[in-house]
Amino acid sequence: MNNNFLKNGKKALVLASLATLLNSSAFADWQSLNQTAIRGTANQNIDFQVSFGKTNTSQLINVAVPGYELNTKVVDGQTYSVINVPNFVGLTQVGNPDLPAISTNFLVSDNAKPQVTIATDDYVDIKLDHPLISSKGHITRDINPDTINYTFSDVYETDAFFPNNVLAEVSDTFVMHNVSGVNIAFNFFQYNAKTQTLRVHNNVALTISGALNNNKAAVKKEVPSFLINSLTNGFVNYDLMAKPLGVDKVSETGRMVVIVHDEFAEAAQPFVDWKKKTGLEVSLVNMSTVGKTAEDVKAFIQAEFDKGGLSFVHLIGDVEHIPTLRGTVERAHSDQSYGLVAGDDWFLDIVVSRFSVKSAEKVAYQVAKTISYEANPQTGDDAAWYKKATGIASNEGNPKDHVYMEELRTGLMDFTYDEVDAVYDPSASASKVADAVNAGRSVINYLGHGSSSMWVSSRFNIQDVYKLHNGRKLPYIWSVACVNGTFAAAKESFAEAWLNAGDKENFAGAVAIAAASTNMQWVPPIHWQAEINLALLQKGDHKTFGALNLTGMSKIAEKYGPDSKSFKMFVEQTNNFGDGSLKIRFDIPEAIETSNGLRANGQPFKTTVKSATGERNISNANVSIYNKDLSFVTNAKTDESGNVVIDLQGADRGQDLYMTITGSNIVPIVDRKVSSADVEKFNKIYEIK
Repeated sequence: MNNNFLKNGKKALVLASLATLLNSSAFADWQSLNQTAIRGTANQNIDFQVSFGKTNTSQLINVAVPGYELNTKVVDGQTYSVINVPNFVGLTQVGNPDLPAISTNFLVSDNAKPQVTIATDDYVDIKLDHPLISSKGHITRDINPDTINYTFSDVYETDAFFPNNVLAEVSDTFVMHNVSGVNIAFNFFQYNAKTQTLRVHNNVALTISGALNNNKAAVKKEVPSFLINSLTNGFVNYDLMAKPLGVDKVSETGRMVVIVHDEFAEAAQPFVDWKKKTGLEVSLVNMSTVGKTAEDVKAFIQAEFDKGGLSFVHLIGDVEHIPTLRGTVERAHSDQSYGLVAGDDWFLDIVVSRFSVKSAEKVAYQVAKTISYEANPQTGDDAAWYKKATGIASNEGNPKDHVYMEELRTGLMDFTYDEVDAVYDPSASASKVADAVNAGRSVINYLGHGSSSMWVSSRFNIQDVYKLHNGRKLPYIWSVACVNGTFAAAKESFAEAWLNAGDKENFAGAVAIAAASTNMQWVPPIHWQAEINLALLQKGDHKTFGALNLTGMSKIAEKYGPDSKSFKMFVEQTNNFGDGSLKIRFDIPEAIETSNGLRANGQPFKTTVKSATGERNISNANVSIYNKDLSFVTNAKTDESGNVVIDLQGADRGQDLYMTITGSNIVPIVDRKVSSADVEKFNKIYEIK
């Protein structure tokens, strides 16, 4: 092995959220390829080591496949072999051998067209006792997979290894906002059906050339905060390439454009004001200014993106007020397609969300719920619900949906949660769901069949949503189900009901939900849900609802390929109902305090943000300073020590200034006066500590 692999940028990467979650043979026998006869999967991860070559324009990848899991399955009296690799999916080609598909995302320079060459390739041939099972292909969730028969293609009659193409295939370059990448699919597993031989390429060294343009200095970029977890968690060479590509700096705030139906503009204004106080640069635009058609909206958003700095687009109004796009895969009603503004691909470049409402009254209500959730969290004994969750799942699929959901449950309880309901078929019921929500749950995960009006597992429907009385204990929801989000239909959808239930005096329902406008597939959405709950939620600081959704989607592209129908379909169908910039909560909110109080105008504002107990500094909190009418707003993030310095140049010395501090799982400080225009009061203000 080339020693360069061990010199620079070594990264052992687990390319999935949980080692056992998406492995369909949890009790299979481990077949070691490196003389380590270990049963189980927890530590049997494919290891990717990445380093620069001699010129730094090429990169070296060394891949070790430690083994695979072998199980058997009987179909029509015939025993078949079943092969799985922890963390990876199958090829999922109808009728063809169901071999493990190994792939990863790889950062490259803009407009790069990298090429792969094989340096070394060690493989072993294994004679299987039984033929390898075929794949049923992708099935949508309106169908029970058990009702689909296995078929076997001509590959099973051919004396040749399948797949017979190259060992590594590089996708076309894709763009995520302002970062370029490719997907590399490795055909490390091949099968000859005639001889019943499994070939495993277990030690492979590859050279990637053309990934980094080194003839000029990298253009420094600011990566949007909503994208950073996708890069660090989903690209095998991020640690090596971040600085050379100039993508190691995070833009902490960003711009939001709110497009509103003209008649709802007044009701939407408090939402805009609050978002400014949380650190976003926000503009409110009437739909009449944008145009009339979905194409007009798309063109407007594209123009805003081209100006730079755009992170969020929020639509306020139903589809008759602000039309939606139609997807290219199956004509799904798709707000998400508005977010495809960079590159010729299906990677979302911005977060797009909607308050899908028909009246100004409902706008005011959804605005109130959103602001209350972020600005006024419950505390003390009333806050226990932030550490509670609910999982609802069917007993269909292979393995059953409730097996996957149980893995989510375990992962959440290993994180910050101390209670996660297991509402699983056949005993799931609407009353169990209602009881949990009314008692308070911060997140709900659903995995099963669905309709435009209900979750089939539990039979919890729109009428049940409107009977909820959970008050300010508002969950956010990840729904893996068919057609829960048919927001362009004549009738209110299940997803819309969760946001519309209740009123300003009596909150109810949810604060946000991600749901599909068409039929979801069975398996790919599980990777999205697992990535959100078990990887993204538990890593990093930038946890907005829309960013979690967007970044979870990229896991489907990583596993199935950026040009796969599964990825394109999921992106187009899965919309954000509620505020995509919502800072979600997953722990009891912590009270905070600052090191100084009121001060004089005209000087930089300095403070340290600590927990109210003084036990820890609060890092990465947004501190915004503004005047009363928000014509002046400036902000900055606290550093690792909780310190922040904000330049107040541009502020009118004749106006009072106020401060709002927001962050992850804290009780915000809202509208605190920090700078006084009153000369007499100047003599009484606090000194800055």
